[in-house]
Amino acid sequence: MPGHAKRSGCLTSQTLRMPDSGAWLANSLNGQGEQACEDVIYGRNADDWTLELRIRSVRREEALKIDYVLVDFENVQPKNVGLLNGGPYKIKVFVGAHQAKIPLEMARALQAFGPDAEYIQIEGTGANALDFHIAYYIGRLAAENPGADFHVISKDKGFDPLIKHLKAQKILCQRSTFIADIRLAKIPGSAPSLERVDAVIDNLVRRKAAKPRTLKTLRSTIKALFANQLMDEELEELIEQLTRRGAIKIADGKVHYELPA
Repeated sequence: MPGHAKRSGCLTSQTLRMPDSGAWLANSLNGQGEQACEDVIYGRNADDWTLELRIRSVRREEALKIDYVLVDFENVQPKNVGLLNGGPYKIKVFVGAHQAKIPLEMARALQAFGPDAEYIQIEGTGANALDFHIAYYIGRLAAENPGADFHVISKDKGFDPLIKHLKAQKILCQRSTFIADIRLAKIPGSAPSLERVDAVIDNLVRRKAAKPRTLKTLRSTIKALFANQLMDEELEELIEQLTRRGAIKIADGKVHYELPA
């Protein structure tokens, strides 16, 4: 079917010529994004019907996925915030009403994030007062930015029921003790096995005396690090690779470590 199109700015004009006997309309428009028909003009040109459609092409901007990091500063004072540099992270540090000082090292690290990092000092005191502030911000930000990921940095397991509920509502949220665990959880299950092994070793080194001592707890620790996204076969492969590297030795269900310093 003969036809031609002219584009000007965000407008796309296309003329379609169809024989008199044609009782159909072919949709051959190639506009991008959402399209809305601005006007339809019918006319007669020799033996053909001429149908001219002027299409306004609306390009939809792809929303960048945001990872919000909400730090429970009363509970955890992370020292490696700089690990998140270069990622799609927005950091909110929740400070208690009577916390008047921020370590210089952390202040310098946060400064590098510019407007993507901020301190939020709560008003008033009381049991779980800061936790309720974090819960409020997760709800507000989830409504404003559907599809965002949330990372709560805290040792407080009281967040876990809230996080379980959020996941049931299709809001991605996890609690981590260490900033580095965020980067670890973002490594996809399809990543090369060597990359995953390196990530696990790095995490175990940082745990120092808090490393899992049994094979059962090692399995659950690794699964949690990868946000429970590993298949059982992938988990066993990781443990086998750790053993081959000499990073761990397993005897009678107990784990012994020979990790790099």
